[in-house]
Amino acid sequence: LVGKHHGESEEAQALGLRIVSHMRSRANEFSEKYQHNFSVLATPAEGLSGKFTKADRKSFGVLPGITDKIYYTNSNHVPVYYHCSPRHKAKVEAPYHELTRGGHIFYVEIDGDATHNPEAISDIVDLMDKYNIGYGSVNHDRNRCMTCGYEDAQENLDECPKCGSHDIDKLQRITGYLVGTTDRWNNAKLAELNDRIVHK
Repeated sequence: LVGKHHGESEEAQALGLRIVSHMRSRANEFSEKYQHNFSVLATPAEGLSGKFTKADRKSFGVLPGITDKIYYTNSNHVPVYYHCSPRHKAKVEAPYHELTRGGHIFYVEIDGDATHNPEAISDIVDLMDKYNIGYGSVNHDRNRCMTCGYEDAQENLDECPKCGSHDIDKLQRITGYLVGTTDRWNNAKLAELNDRIVHK
């Protein structure tokens, strides 16, 4: 709406918080009026990852920074392709967690094998605590040979070093949980997965 996203623009961040604050205020009003517990959910968008973008492209064309990819980054996340530190990501996304008590997630992509780097996990958990983040995830790649079960975390593994198979699947948290194989995900969600960058 302002030409830049909320991860790179204080103006965009202020506008985003104003919009979601308004939504939260309206939910609070409806809760009082109807005596029900209404809330605001930071959408996970698994089913909408390509559907809305396709409809918006049809209506508005390809717009840089808006419909130029086949997916939308969901929820209040800084776009998945934007290079930033875990701390910057937390500072930008955390204020939305207080406004979206119906559900939200913060995640950080790390490189290497997190199973052998507990300090990296601990640092992210401390960051979540510092910024009062309600729910989070630490994402890291795991390659799995579908033939023999060998696993590791090296980038771009094409051939299993144990059995020589080329049937390698990249395990990744795509939608709030680890997936088995990625072959059942739509093109938009896979494009988003491939665009994700490591937060350093």
